[in-house]
Amino acid sequence: MIALLYGIAGSKLLFVLENISEFVRLPFDTMFSPGGLTFFGGFLAATASIYLTARKAGVSFLLITDATSPGLMLDTVLHASDVISP
Repeated sequence: MIALLYGIAGSKLLFVLENISEFVRLPFDTMFSPGGLTFFGGFLAATASIYLTARKAGVSFLLITDATSPGLMLDTVLHASDVISP
């Protein structure tokens, strides 16, 4: 759940940084628009939150990545073959 929240926040933050001129002109509209979510911002923030949470709990981050990689591969295959459309 923490990774989801951090992922959404990181996604919006990277969008704002990529479109800083629009943010300076219309800050409220840029921050609270329904669109404007970037994949890499969400991925980086979610990964960082998982790493920090795992470190705090004393669990190996590599163990978590090994456990979640099959699900990520399945998700990639299903989206690439249009079984699940985004």
